[in-house]
Amino acid sequence: MQNNRQSLIWNFICVLLFFMVGVVRLLRPINPDCSDNAVVFVLFVFSLAIWTDRTRQRIAVGSVGRYITAVSLLILLLMILRTVKFIFLSDGHLLARLSWYAYYISMSFLPLFLLFAVLYTGRPYGYTISRKWFLLYIPATLLSVLFLTNDLHQKAFLFPGGIRLWDDVPYRYGPVYLAECIWVAVVLITILTVTFKRCVIAEYRRKIWMPVLPLVLGMAYTVCYLFFPGALFQRLYKFAEMIAFIFPAFLEGLIQAHLFPSNDCYENLWKVSDLKFGIMDKNGRIVYQSEKGLPVTLNEVVLSEKQEVFTENENLVLRSSRIAGGYSFWFKDITEINQINSELMGLGDVIAEENAILEAENELSEKRSRIAEQARLYNGISEDVAPQLEALSGILSSPPEDEPAFQKRMKEAAILQVYIKRRSNLLLLSSEKAFLSAMELWVSVKESLSYIALADRAAYGEYEGDCGIETEAEKILFLYRAFEEITEAAMPGLSAVFLRLGFYRDAFVMRIELATPSALLPRDYEPEKRRQLNAEFSVETENNNLGQTENAYVYVRMPVGGA
Repeated sequence: MQNNRQSLIWNFICVLLFFMVGVVRLLRPINPDCSDNAVVFVLFVFSLAIWTDRTRQRIAVGSVGRYITAVSLLILLLMILRTVKFIFLSDGHLLARLSWYAYYISMSFLPLFLLFAVLYTGRPYGYTISRKWFLLYIPATLLSVLFLTNDLHQKAFLFPGGIRLWDDVPYRYGPVYLAECIWVAVVLITILTVTFKRCVIAEYRRKIWMPVLPLVLGMAYTVCYLFFPGALFQRLYKFAEMIAFIFPAFLEGLIQAHLFPSNDCYENLWKVSDLKFGIMDKNGRIVYQSEKGLPVTLNEVVLSEKQEVFTENENLVLRSSRIAGGYSFWFKDITEINQINSELMGLGDVIAEENAILEAENELSEKRSRIAEQARLYNGISEDVAPQLEALSGILSSPPEDEPAFQKRMKEAAILQVYIKRRSNLLLLSSEKAFLSAMELWVSVKESLSYIALADRAAYGEYEGDCGIETEAEKILFLYRAFEEITEAAMPGLSAVFLRLGFYRDAFVMRIELATPSALLPRDYEPEKRRQLNAEFSVETENNNLGQTENAYVYVRMPVGGA
C-alpha cells in the first residue's frame, strides 16, 4: 500500500522517460551514426518496469494483477518487435514485414486484458468473471491471425506496387485495419462504461476526464498518423511507442480518478474510522491502525487467524486474516454476548428476583410486561439448553484430580459452554426475527467446531452457496441442535468430524462425517419435528471387521421458506 504522493512521483518519472524519447530523436541529427532505437527501447523498458511494479503493488486482487502483468508483457513484446525490426532487420526484409504485422497481436489483446481487469471493479474478494466474457478472445485472435496472414489476402494493408515493394510504395488500409480500430474503440468505451457505472461516488465520476485524456491523445495521434504522416509529433514518437504509452496511461487515469480500485489514499480511512482494526506486516510492524485500535503482538495476530483471541477484559475478540505481505486484524465487541452468558449462569437467581419483584410491587403495566417477557425468554432458553446445562454442571461439580483427566474434562465442558452460548444467541435472535440468515448457522457451527478441535479431535467445516439466504428461525435452530446432539452422541470415541453446509435457494443441506463415533442418533430422530419442518434425515455407517462403526455419514436436508 502506498500513498497518492508516491504514486504521482513514480508516474511523473514514467512520463519523463516517455518525453525523453522525443528528446533523443530531436538530438539524433547531432550524432547520426548512433541508433536512437536502442536508446528508445531502454527508456521504455525502464518506464514499463516501474509502472508495472508500482501498479501491481496498488492492486489488491490477484487476478487483476495478473491481467496487468499480461498488459505489460504485450507492451514489452510490441517494443521488442519494433526494436528488432529497425535495428536487426534490413528495409524490405520479409521478417521486418512480419514483425510489423505482429504489432497487432498486442493491439488486439491489450484492450481485452484491460477490460478483464476492470470487470473486477466493485466485486467482492474471490469473485471470478463469467466465462462468457472469454468469448471475446475469439475476435481478438481472429484479428491477430488476419494481420499475420495479410500477405495472403491483403485485407489489412493493401500494397498497390506488390508485396515486394511494400516498404517503398505507399500502402492503403483495408477492412481488417478498420475492424481493428473499431474493436479497440468498442472495448475502450466498454471499459469506461463499466467503471463509470460501478463507481458509487459521484465525485469520482466527475473525474472521468482523466482516463479520457490519453484516449483523446491517441485519437489525435491516429488522425495525424493517417492524414499527416510527416508531422513533427509523429516523427518524435512512432506508432508502436504511442500504443505502449496510451494503454498504461489509460489505466493509470482510471486509477487516479478512483474509477478503478487501488490502495492509494487508504491512509485517510484509517484516521477517521471508528472501527478497531489495522494492518501488520510479516515482521510484526504495524503499517496502518485506526486511532481506536488496541496494541497487539505478531503472535496474537497469527493465532487469531485460526481462532478467537480474547483481550484482557474479555469483551473484545481479536481476529485476523492473511493478506499480501502480512495480516489484517480487527477487534469484535462481544460485550452483549458476555452479558447474556453472565445472565444465563445466574438464571435461577434472576428469575427468582423478577418473580419476587412481580409479587411485591405493583409496577406500571409496561414494566411488568417487559419483565414477564424477559422471564419467558430466559425460561425458554433454560429449558432448551437444560441437558447441556446439566451435563456442564456435572463436569464442574466434580472435576478429576488427575491433571490430564482434568484438562480433558474442561475441554469437554468448553464444547458444551460454546453450544449454550451460541444456542442462547440464536434463541434471542429468533425472539426478535422470524427469519434468520444462513450466516448465523455457519458462525455457530464454526465456533463449535473450533472447540471440538481444541478437545484434541480433528474438526473441519466448510460451506457452499449464499450465506445471505434467510429461512425460518425454527429451521436454523433445528439444524444447530441436530449438529450438537450428533457430535455429543459420538463422544468420547469420536476422533474426527467433518461438516459441510450447503446454503441454496431451495434448501439448506448439512452433511456430517464422523470417524469412530461412540454412538449415533437414531434414524427416526425427532420424527414429529422433522415432519413439521419437512426435513430429511438419514444416517449411513461403515463397519470394520469386528462389526464396530468406523465411519458414519449423517445427511440433513431442510427446504427453505417452507418449500
